[in-house]
Amino acid sequence: MKRSAVWLMALGASLGAWALPVHATLQAPTKQGSPDAQATKLAGLDKELALARKSFEEKMKSAKDDDEREKLGEESPDKLFLPKYQALAEEAKGSETAAKALKQVMLLAGNAGDMDAAKEAAKVMVAEHLDSPEADLLVFAAGQLLGKKEGPKALEELKAKNKTKPVAAALLFMEVQKVGGEKGEDAEELHALYEKMKKDYGTLKLPWGEETYGGMADGWLFVADNLSIGKTAPGFEAVDENGAKWKLEDYRGKVVVIDFWGEW
Repeated sequence: MKRSAVWLMALGASLGAWALPVHATLQAPTKQGSPDAQATKLAGLDKELALARKSFEEKMKSAKDDDEREKLGEESPDKLFLPKYQALAEEAKGSETAAKALKQVMLLAGNAGDMDAAKEAAKVMVAEHLDSPEADLLVFAAGQLLGKKEGPKALEELKAKNKTKPVAAALLFMEVQKVGGEKGEDAEELHALYEKMKKDYGTLKLPWGEETYGGMADGWLFVADNLSIGKTAPGFEAVDENGAKWKLEDYRGKVVVIDFWGEW
């Protein structure tokens, strides 16, 4: 079950819901430019971006043709929000808020096709935030953004300095990809690596989207344990073209050809 590690194909970083606590209005106002104010600004940006993306997706779905979709593409939230995250990264320079903003810049810039902005953010991340958990994206992107010479160098530095779980999970993911690519998806050590991924990093999300390392590991392990040659196919029920229900086990011992397809 080979998975692509090409980060530019990701739809964007995972975004969580945010709201001010009920008692916030009773507290003294946060000083503009303070770490707390910057963290609050980042949370607000994340919420705005999530809402803008949802609205954008709805517009794209209702577009009449490719021409209209192409025009809408110019209004992509990733393009519109990129300068906002860049400004916040500069304002919060050196802080963990800046590291989070830089990670978003890399993702948004990659999705928007602004590789110069993505490369610059990666350079700042390496220079100022190599020990941050937000540096997990560098594991996937360093080679593309920093080049053949600086990319591997940054990864080696990251391995030596960063002991956070997100980065460790990303490094394990890349090890899995390497073993699968060099020895094939049926390599014996892959099973142990995916088991470790599930056990140690199961609830952690990849640097983009909502997929977890555990979910990815479960998918591979299910295929390896149930769908390889010689294994008994997992049972399931379905309905034929006449509306009659049937079970796969009804055809046990017979040659069965199953065609899975769908429309999105």
